[in-house]
Amino acid sequence: MKKIFLILAAAVVLSSCATMPKESPILELDNIALDGEQWIKVQNIDKNTGKPIANAECAVYLLKEDGIGRIVTKTDKHGWVYIQNVPDGKYYIMFSGE
Repeated sequence: MKKIFLILAAAVVLSSCATMPKESPILELDNIALDGEQWIKVQNIDKNTGKPIANAECAVYLLKEDGIGRIVTKTDKHGWVYIQNVPDGKYYIMFSGE
């Protein structure tokens, strides 16, 4: 019984790692450290067609006591942006063309 439990536990860990999204490339990082424990996950959708917009530039802003933090990245082929290790706070997100 112990062997079966260990095999199941290993399978669960591997499957959860396989479903983790690939982090978006960080193009610019200003006045912010990616040392938090939160994720940002957002999708850019065309307002007219309802389809995702791939490779769109995305700026993420964080209001902080010492100013504004900024992260610049791009959407993936499905229009998604994933940024890990962001600190807690209130974020504003703008995609290119907005």
